Amino acid sequence: MAKRSEEVSNKLKLYLIKDEYNEFDTVVKDPSSPGLHRAVIPGVGTLYYKDSYAQTPAWIGDFFCNHEAINPSAFKVANTQAVLLVKLKAGKTDRIFGIPFGMGRHLMKELAVESRFGLITTLNVIEASAIRSVGKRTISSNPKISIEQISRASGTDDFQINIERDLIESIAGASAYQDFGKVISGKDALSVTAKADVRNIGDFLKKVFDIYNKKDYTKEFKWIDQIREVKDQQILSILNGLLISGLNGTTRVDAWLAIPEIIDWADFNGFKYSARKKDDLIEDLDIEDYLAEKAGTPVTIEQLENDVISCWKESKNNYNHSWSVFQCLNAEVRYNKELYFLDKGKWYRIESSFVKQVEEETRSVKHYPKKLPDFVHQDENDYNNHLARTLNALCLDAKTIQYGGGASKIEVCDVLSDDAVFFHVKKYGGSANLSHLFAQGYVSGELFITDEGFREAVRKKFSLKAPYDLLFPKQRPTASEYSIVFGIITTSTKPLNLPFFSKVTLRSYKRILEAFGFNIYLAQIRNCKPKTRKAALKK
Repeated sequence: MAKRSEEVSNKLKLYLIKDEYNEFDTVVKDPSSPGLHRAVIPGVGTLYYKDSYAQTPAWIGDFFCNHEAINPSAFKVANTQAVLLVKLKAGKTDRIFGIPFGMGRHLMKELAVESRFGLITTLNVIEASAIRSVGKRTISSNPKISIEQISRASGTDDFQINIERDLIESIAGASAYQDFGKVISGKDALSVTAKADVRNIGDFLKKVFDIYNKKDYTKEFKWIDQIREVKDQQILSILNGLLISGLNGTTRVDAWLAIPEIIDWADFNGFKYSARKKDDLIEDLDIEDYLAEKAGTPVTIEQLENDVISCWKESKNNYNHSWSVFQCLNAEVRYNKELYFLDKGKWYRIESSFVKQVEEETRSVKHYPKKLPDFVHQDENDYNNHLARTLNALCLDAKTIQYGGGASKIEVCDVLSDDAVFFHVKKYGGSANLSHLFAQGYVSGELFITDEGFREAVRKKFSLKAPYDLLFPKQRPTASEYSIVFGIITTSTKPLNLPFFSKVTLRSYKRILEAFGFNIYLAQIRNCKPKTRKAALKK
């Protein structure tokens, strides 16, 4: 092997392959492809690569329209595709690493890659106070994906990570290991700058693998494992199997249908288990109704992914939302003593001690002692007007205040009673729907207590008179004299059971609102409206 006179640092991206893929050819997408070559490097591994050809970049034609003033032969690009696969002895088993070059990542099978390998290794290497960037996804409401970067290394506090609702997908920071360069980052892959090349790559990978297997990260980042998206195909297959078995009546499963996003209920005409105009509209989604639509035929995952639920407008003869049944399906499944939750088509594993904490704290939320009227109404607005009349209260549903600059519109509550109770009401739904309800109560409650300008804006907007104007004083109110009630309309006769991620959101906002001094309540509103199918829409 040719030697170099000096050590050179290389920027490397490292992938760990799942242990069930124990042969190189099983890792590669199409090992029999005629354009794929192999170069065996003795004592190291095998380089899989495709031939590279110089070609004119697409922008010469797309943008410059092959203009005669430009000589296309002066511009050439070549996309290289290569991946080095290295097998190491790891305890009693062998593990394969993939090191791609150019576009070589695409030569490997997606499902062969060990998820979070780079993330966990990075967390074991960086200092807790030396983080430079964080990639996260919020899952308690409508998913929000973000990457935050700061100019100076800092701790997690500066990234405003909500450890109960944010999935950390990637992280970068200053390396505490000299061998790993100054900055290290990880997601599924580990990105490092190291004095490693084909001569010592085996030893370097062994060091990386040893660090990956450490539990050092649990000292500062233990919360990172509280909620994890399941990407292991074998476990996904098991969870889907348990779900299907439960839906088909073979075993028991807690599953329900709920729309996966917020909709405008004021312009709502009904749902359908299809996108066909000729089919009848239904008032509410119900897993039993959907299964009845299948006429006793056992359902499959493929059916759940292909069958459509559509949401139809009142104002137009068409639908404005559609989702697969799988996206609308929520389920809680226990496997190997762990809780798994299905939300918006993704499975999550919930760490058991975290489950216990959330369950205990949400069980402590008091139930509103007064019975609220049953729901037999056209929609939420109709119900809130009835609730206001029943309580001799104010209905503020859909009456927002533009406050705080920009286009921020705040809804004080749906119903305000003269005994200082803020009622927030919503139909039972998935985690996004209910999390939106709890967030609404939190935003309104925080502004009410902390912001004199907001209280003044409410008085002016609604021209409040006694006794309601006294509920919004100029001076800071005493929060313990006020109550916030989250009313949830449900067809279930069983005690209210929220989706897990909604419990997480409720727990978070409950802590803050109770710290202000508010009395927090849940109210279960019985949906007694008969299940009816609306007349089919005209073609």
